[in-house]
Amino acid sequence: MSIVLRSKFNRASGARPALPIRFSNTDSRAAIRNKVVKSPLAWLAEQYSVGPRQVACAAGVAVTASLLIIVTGAVVRVTGSGLGCPEWPNCTDSTFAATPETGLHGAIEYGNRLLTGALCLVVGWLIVGSRLRRPLSRPILRGAWLQFWVIILNAIVGGITVWMRLSPYVVAAHFLAAILLLTTATVTWDRSRREAVPTPPASPRARALGTILLFTSAALLVVGTVVSGTGPHAGDSSDVTRLPLDWTSITTAHATLATAVVALTIAMLLCQPAGARRRTAVLLGVLLAQGAVGVLEVLTDVHSGAVVLHVLGSALVWAGAVRVFLDTRRVPSRASIIPEFPPAGRRAAQSEVAASPRRLYARVPGLPADPPRCADGVRFSSHLDPYPGARVDVRLEPMTEEEFGSWKVGAEAHFTQSILRSGVPATAAAAEAAETFAALLPDGVATAGHHLWYAYDGDRRVGFLWLKLTGFTAFVYNIAVEQDQRRRGYGRAIMEAGERWSRTNGATTIGLHVFTHNHGARSLYEQLGYLETGRRLSKGL
Repeated sequence: MSIVLRSKFNRASGARPALPIRFSNTDSRAAIRNKVVKSPLAWLAEQYSVGPRQVACAAGVAVTASLLIIVTGAVVRVTGSGLGCPEWPNCTDSTFAATPETGLHGAIEYGNRLLTGALCLVVGWLIVGSRLRRPLSRPILRGAWLQFWVIILNAIVGGITVWMRLSPYVVAAHFLAAILLLTTATVTWDRSRREAVPTPPASPRARALGTILLFTSAALLVVGTVVSGTGPHAGDSSDVTRLPLDWTSITTAHATLATAVVALTIAMLLCQPAGARRRTAVLLGVLLAQGAVGVLEVLTDVHSGAVVLHVLGSALVWAGAVRVFLDTRRVPSRASIIPEFPPAGRRAAQSEVAASPRRLYARVPGLPADPPRCADGVRFSSHLDPYPGARVDVRLEPMTEEEFGSWKVGAEAHFTQSILRSGVPATAAAAEAAETFAALLPDGVATAGHHLWYAYDGDRRVGFLWLKLTGFTAFVYNIAVEQDQRRRGYGRAIMEAGERWSRTNGATTIGLHVFTHNHGARSLYEQLGYLETGRRLSKGL
């Protein structure tokens, strides 16, 4: 059966609905929406859709463009091209673009203005992609629109900078406006990449350090603009007013703040768990490189090339501080706020996933790397507590040949029952289950690429996991929790243990099948960040 949607505009006759559109007090919201003419983006969203990965790519390009415009602004400054185009929005009194008379300085300044136009195109692409994204994310869409308005703000402040003949106060405001654009781009990019991935909450100490680190980094940026306002690079070859401050004293204060930021980053690194340190470690590396560039500036008497590198480093430091802050302040995903106990009458969250009509995939979360594998298997502690003060502790141990034999009998019988509930006749269901297991595990536990574990909490067996690793993709064939251990958080802990093992062994994506009737398992997987990528339909004849 197909459904055809028709608009109120008759294409054949060109007739449009009579105006004005009238609403009654009894109209529902849906009826009102149908009467109101949709915006072009809303109409486009009904015709096309874009995946989360494409939107994340666009957001990443916007971050890169924001960094690039900061760097080109520094190039304009150190080359003395700030007034290469002496007017705004035109370059000169008589021309919009640079002319041969404006020389190299005019070309550099006008090139920076053209880059702003390119940035508008990138952000426009992000706005359209965010609106077409499925599922639609309002925070990402708002972030994209906010970038557009910050670009407008930058253009206005840039014009004022030219009109004020490179006043150091306005130049500092122009740089901070560019940093504001980088901030909105970084936040949007972070949301686009992390929205569907469960994130464990940070400790109170990490949250406090993240906040202090962000504000100290902001102070470092502001003092850096004061250093630039008192330094030798005024932005133009002509005589430009500088800030009436002692450059040496301001530089010393700037270095002191930089040292404080490095110390806070190290403290942050020490208080984070092993798997959450990557962003902080990258920030620390950028800070150390930035310090080396600062020393190079002093040794080269503030060489213009070193200044450009220092401006780039300051932007990267700020973006890194923002991302570390977001890690500590991130609102826990549904996976970490929904109780482990489903309401009465709901199924427990276990799955039989050897073959099924729904396919779900998820990015492997940025969980801590596993410790070196030992003879007793992989150990994992869940971040979710079924009771206040309690913790779920799961250890995965590989199945032996003897254990595999008994496990296969029960798993095959369970899989047969799942196929029966999907409407397949009993004889065919049993045959399909037997054929599936024979094809997937011809060599038992020794089958290449397949990994089967029993899950233990202490000495008590609580479930099992069957996973296959192929290249960069992991696939969960089966997971189950023992009948008397369900609704205690073990299903989630086993799944997350499998994700950690997959990530450690090179996987970037993990997927699974789940039967449509298994509502509890579907709910758990969606909470863990899995997205549906396909659905198989059948009809009895």
